[in-house]
Amino acid sequence: MRKQNDKLYWNQCKHLPTLNTIFDKLYDEDIILNFDKDKRSLDRVQRIETFFTEELAAEIKQRSRSYLSWFLNCEKDANPLMKKLCGMLKDSTNELLSAMEEKVYKQLYIKEEPQFENDKLKIFIIEELVIKFSVFIQNPKYLNRLEFCCDINPSRALSRLIIFVALGPYAPGVMELILPEEDSRLLPEYSIYLNSNSAEEPESICKYAELLYKEGHRDQALILFTKVAEDICDPIIFCRIGKMLQIGDGCNIDEKGAIYYFKRSAVNSAEGCYEIAQCYRNGIGCERQIDKARHYLERSAEHNFNLALRDIGSAYYNGDIGYPKDVHIAKQYFERGGCLDNPKEGDMTCQYMLATIIEKETKESGFCPPTALGWYENAARNGSIDAKQRLWDLNWNETLPKEILKPQKERAVDNLYVPSPRVCFINTISQESLIFVETLPGSDWKVILCDCEEKENIQRRKSKTLKSKVEKSGGIFEIYEGPMVEAFEYYLAIGELFFLTNSFNRYVVGDLGSDLNEYEPDLLFFLFNPNQDQNLSETVSLLEYLYKLKKEEVYEQMDAVGLSNRSRFFVKSEIEFATLILDSVLSGMRDCFFAVRICDPAKDAAEKLLSIAPLFLPCLKEGAPKNIGLVLFGSSESVLWLIKDAISVAYMEGISLSITVIDTNVKSIESRFRRECQGIYKAHESIKRVIPVFYKFDFNSDLFNELFSYSYLEMSEDEKKISVLLKAANYIVVGTDNEHYNLKLATDLRTWYLKYDPTFKRNPFITAYCKDSHLAWQAKKLAVVNEDLGYDWFSNYNIHCFGAFSQLYTYQELVNGLLEKRARTIHLSYYSDSENVQSYKRAYKEFFSRQYNRDSSLLCAIHLIYRVYAVGIRLSEWYYYGDLEQEIGLADAYHNWLTAGAMDIDNQRLLKASQMEHERWNAFMLTRGWDQASTMQVMAYIQRGNPRQQLYIAKLHPYICAWDEIGDDDYGIQSQVKQIMGRLHLSKTIPNIKKLDENLIKLTCKFIG
Repeated sequence: MRKQNDKLYWNQCKHLPTLNTIFDKLYDEDIILNFDKDKRSLDRVQRIETFFTEELAAEIKQRSRSYLSWFLNCEKDANPLMKKLCGMLKDSTNELLSAMEEKVYKQLYIKEEPQFENDKLKIFIIEELVIKFSVFIQNPKYLNRLEFCCDINPSRALSRLIIFVALGPYAPGVMELILPEEDSRLLPEYSIYLNSNSAEEPESICKYAELLYKEGHRDQALILFTKVAEDICDPIIFCRIGKMLQIGDGCNIDEKGAIYYFKRSAVNSAEGCYEIAQCYRNGIGCERQIDKARHYLERSAEHNFNLALRDIGSAYYNGDIGYPKDVHIAKQYFERGGCLDNPKEGDMTCQYMLATIIEKETKESGFCPPTALGWYENAARNGSIDAKQRLWDLNWNETLPKEILKPQKERAVDNLYVPSPRVCFINTISQESLIFVETLPGSDWKVILCDCEEKENIQRRKSKTLKSKVEKSGGIFEIYEGPMVEAFEYYLAIGELFFLTNSFNRYVVGDLGSDLNEYEPDLLFFLFNPNQDQNLSETVSLLEYLYKLKKEEVYEQMDAVGLSNRSRFFVKSEIEFATLILDSVLSGMRDCFFAVRICDPAKDAAEKLLSIAPLFLPCLKEGAPKNIGLVLFGSSESVLWLIKDAISVAYMEGISLSITVIDTNVKSIESRFRRECQGIYKAHESIKRVIPVFYKFDFNSDLFNELFSYSYLEMSEDEKKISVLLKAANYIVVGTDNEHYNLKLATDLRTWYLKYDPTFKRNPFITAYCKDSHLAWQAKKLAVVNEDLGYDWFSNYNIHCFGAFSQLYTYQELVNGLLEKRARTIHLSYYSDSENVQSYKRAYKEFFSRQYNRDSSLLCAIHLIYRVYAVGIRLSEWYYYGDLEQEIGLADAYHNWLTAGAMDIDNQRLLKASQMEHERWNAFMLTRGWDQASTMQVMAYIQRGNPRQQLYIAKLHPYICAWDEIGDDDYGIQSQVKQIMGRLHLSKTIPNIKKLDENLIKLTCKFIG
């Protein structure tokens, strides 16, 4: 019976395609376009050499002259090609597949541009393997894997197709070896272990836990690992549990629990010894004990654990953790860690340090001995950036290819090192784009310009400028003539964005108010087209496409690695309209979210100015009055946002603020302010706020400078009022839409203030709105404080410029800006359980998915320095504000001030600061169009189905009230709202707003620092 089956099997195999027909089909279908008509005449040997590894091609030449038999001899078991391939797959599967894939990749990609139609290639591969080769594809999961492979990496799919055909009837036996395993959908079902007879066996539970861990269910995996750890008593499992507890992977951080499991692992594991040594060395979960750290390090090193050898070697090299400085002993440890017998298994740091020591021992200057070069080469092959750089400096190119030598960051995929640039998509060539691209950190960026019209000369010139900026830093610049969503889909399909589905995270950039870290983004979307509607439209398309990928589980690992941490969207648009659109889109994404930042130049400029040049600057001088006279010239968007934000942040107990707006067209800005901020005029008098005044006056008039004089002769009543306000002004903003005129008017104002003051003491702070970075730089060079002319009032105009794109839209400012970090930290502080991983994700999602949350937290972040100033704590010079290192000193002083008040029974200082914070929040809400909701209104909209005490659409909030009216659980508005929600049986937790305000005050030092 078996012979009959075999015969039937072989007969079916007769009709299978051969390698020869595969190559011909590729040429006929024009899938590989780099083969011109001359190259189509390649004979079989040349085709084999083109796609197969050198080792296999040489074997073919050596063993047979009849190359045709290597393709057509399917009926006999003696096919040497099949045997050779099977042997190579058994011995070195990854190496063979990587080499095959690399050779195919070079044919598919010429000059870094794809030379094939992806869909056409995918259909071809599936047809060949499923339709004509179906005898070997009998399990549906193989088809899923092939489709996934075609989508992610066509060169990988094609290389496996060629191997399948070459193997012929051997293919089923090696199917599992050569099909891709990246997609978590293709892992065995959990039911295999749960429904088996051995479901309760520890080994089965452990396998089940491994699957859960790979798919991102870390909390469930940890429970199962813990359940079986004592039964299996496997040091690897103990160490795994310890690491998860130590970093909070699927649980809350438990450093003491981690130490317990590390100790259990250390009994029989070198890795466990190393991990417990790190705990004692750094005081993680225990007291810092260097003696114990050395003990466990040495135990780990006894078993030649590379990391332990590296640490001890480094300790001897530097004279650290109680080891004497001894380069000779350090060298011995580095030699062991470098693994002379098998350098691939060695630690790259040990190899690099060993090479460095050997090179330094050489007496001949400028000569690097062959031994050192060998260790540098081993370290470079293992991924050491330092070793690559050193070899590059030494012009060492005898054995290593340039793509390995070149000092660039790389990632390993299937044991094949390939360059892995981070990607930045932009949709315009503008001053903002040039600034952002120029400030991208590192040299591993690929910048892709989408939907670019190259017809105009200015566009060509700008694209050349952009390209030179990118390539000067070592990056890559490309143009994709189409919308950004198509560009993203295309680069994802060809494997340029594989880091989105890779669990490797490279960069960690600090603490966000919890023990959880945020990752530096790998993927940026910078949409700053002058057509703001196009920016919004492209953003919505991108978000919907990304959400579709997640929802349809095309790439299940995306959410596991945190796509939101991987990507950032920066969208230039008018913020109020963009908020309506993007909030609606993001709110429908449930558990998936994306970090979208709306960039409104006018609003961003106002926020930046109020943070680095706070309104209380004129009050810093000794003996200066405690009142702020803010005068704004112009009716631009920047002036409107400055009015709103000044009211929102500048409330300080005991310090008065007046706001005056002067412009020829002042009625337009006044009517907008009254319409958008009705609550400022309608709120109850118990709610403290600043009401701006608006005066119509043509400051281009030749009589304008006379308002600065002390003579009121022949002035109208309005002119007299303006003159009085101008004389009392100590903070002046010039914010018309004409940047050149702003600078001219600012210098004229400085002249008039000095000219018409007999005492020459009227020297207010003057700032001018200037978006153009070059113009702002020139103004700073000529006229700003702390430059060549010094601080003297008689030799310096002292004009400050704000709103320059070079200040607002650098990479550092947008991604890691001081205000952004503070705002996120403040937002997370509202979540008492933000230390929990799931709660943290929810809080982080809400920060980006609703612009209200970011706006509120950002204004609170700006207010921090105003809050500190109000209690008498300040920096010595105004230009120190906005400098993190300088402002940390404010945190320490504020902590001392607040803790001194804690000795009082009622802690009056805390209460006073909390009241000031609530009054500031009131002002913020009123400037955003909110009004106070009466008790009847709260009951009405809750009865209609709203689960919250506030109503976002109508912008009604019951807590917009005086501090004393809030009350507590027994009386006041807070009590009334709680009773209403309790009566209606709502389970929504009612926040105690007084406690929230007090918590914000207590955390002030953490926010600043």
